[in-house]
Amino acid sequence: MEGKFISIRSKIFGLQIMVAALVIVVMGVLGLKYYSELVHDKVHGLLEQNNEQAIENVEIILDNAVRLTEYPMLNKTVSELLVKDYGRIEPEQQKYEQIRATQEIYSAIYAGIFYNNAYIRSVEWSAENTGTIHAVGVSPVGSINTYEAFIGQDWYRQIEQAEGLAVVLDLHHDEFLSDKGQYISVGRSMVSDAREDRSAGVIKLNIKVSAIRHILELSSLADRGVTVLTDRNGAMICYTDGVGVTEEEAGELVRILEQGERKIFSFQGEKYEGVVQTSERYGWKLIKIIPYQVMYEELIRFRQALFTVLAAILLLLVVISYLLADSITRPLLGLSECLKEMKIGNWSIRAKGGNDETGVLAEAFNEMAGRIQESVDAIYRTEEEKRRAELVALQAQINPHFLYNTLRSIRWMADVQGADNVTGAIDDLIQLFRLTTQIQGEYITIEEDLHIIRLYCEILMIRYMDCFTVEYEVDETLLSCKTIKFLLQPLLENAIYHGFQDWKKNALIRISVREEEGDVVFEVFDNGCGMDAETILRVLTLKKEDGKGLNKIGVNNVNMRIRRCFGEEYGLSFESEPGHYTIARAKIPKLVMEGAVTP
Repeated sequence: MEGKFISIRSKIFGLQIMVAALVIVVMGVLGLKYYSELVHDKVHGLLEQNNEQAIENVEIILDNAVRLTEYPMLNKTVSELLVKDYGRIEPEQQKYEQIRATQEIYSAIYAGIFYNNAYIRSVEWSAENTGTIHAVGVSPVGSINTYEAFIGQDWYRQIEQAEGLAVVLDLHHDEFLSDKGQYISVGRSMVSDAREDRSAGVIKLNIKVSAIRHILELSSLADRGVTVLTDRNGAMICYTDGVGVTEEEAGELVRILEQGERKIFSFQGEKYEGVVQTSERYGWKLIKIIPYQVMYEELIRFRQALFTVLAAILLLLVVISYLLADSITRPLLGLSECLKEMKIGNWSIRAKGGNDETGVLAEAFNEMAGRIQESVDAIYRTEEEKRRAELVALQAQINPHFLYNTLRSIRWMADVQGADNVTGAIDDLIQLFRLTTQIQGEYITIEEDLHIIRLYCEILMIRYMDCFTVEYEVDETLLSCKTIKFLLQPLLENAIYHGFQDWKKNALIRISVREEEGDVVFEVFDNGCGMDAETILRVLTLKKEDGKGLNKIGVNNVNMRIRRCFGEEYGLSFESEPGHYTIARAKIPKLVMEGAVTP
């Protein structure tokens, strides 16, 4: 350990002082910032955004009504009837044709405009070619009942002066309708292509004020204050109230509020804040007025201030607690991780401690780990020596057995053919002896093992008088890879002695070496008698001999050596179909042999 020793108690005491100081500072800063302009602007921006959305919704209704005023001229039947010249019809037929035309126009307007649009209060129109006036949605039994009086109203002249353009009418009276009161409407002169010089009449859509009021009531802040909609002349179209303000008081609030400006003002001893939003297309104004106490004390003090202060204090305490716990537990966690590493066998791990009691623990842990590592290394060396001894013993089982079979083959050849043909077999056997004595260690290259197999095959070919054929399929890039000694020889021996007990024509043995998913796979194929599943199990488990010539000792020996040298995931397997073929397959990892001596 280096540096000055600082106890854990001192660290906790110092951090407690820091926590108290930070809480006091934060509370003071939050108190000073409580009524800052930033909070005020944010809340007011929310109010303006809500007001903009509400006026846009009102504009949507007016836009749709404007489009509907085009319907009579877009409807071919209606437009033709409105410009039809009844002067060319016989007098006795004029009345009938005019009544029929009125009914058709009525049906079309009812279906196309009034029926499918719930916000339309009524529709009225005049037909200049017949000198008649009509209405849908309300009975036309007002004080005006003549065509001349109808077209003499102020709103009618206002529509005609627009020369075919849609006109949004502010609050106005309509003496033609029996439903008294003021209306808000959208009208248009019905100008036809056939009569470009003058209009065929006027259509006016009267909009339900209740529909507009319903839209305003749906705004998110409608129940928190007063919302007033006025026309271009400043007349109140409708209002909504969420704080108990009467219509007269709402009008007074609007008059106090300066148009188009944000303002905080007092009314009847209470402070209010209001915003004004003007429709760019229609000139209507939407005024939103909310009591100052409702808007700020409830929304800001109890939600923003309390939540912010508590959240900040909580966050601060969490951070400080984390720092405190981290400074204490980090070295202990390090010791815990070191113990986990030791549990999985990493004895070289070392712990790091702080300038306190954890440093003493880390020092003791490292000393213990060092002693354990020395003991483990000693045990490992002992086990390694034991494993080498076992491998040598297993390998020793191969050589006598192999030599015995080879000498038996030479003896049989000498008895059958005479001494003249023995020279070649003896030469091959001498090379085998030389290779087995020269190669030291547990491993050889694949090229060396294949060379041994070729020599062994030449001896067997002489014995069996070329009764079988041997093919090689070898990936030459694997020749320098490492394998165990005498891996292929027991597999080849079983293929010959067991596979071809009853010799047949075209007997074939194919030896292949290939790479497969990063491993090296050896295969010895023969087209002999094959084996059933029970025989394969006996071969791999080294059970009692069955008298059929199987070299189970050699095969099992190879399987055990592969597993000991390369791991349990490697070893031998067999694939066979009785009467057709057998494939002996060995898999080992792909490892390049360093310093290999190839023949």
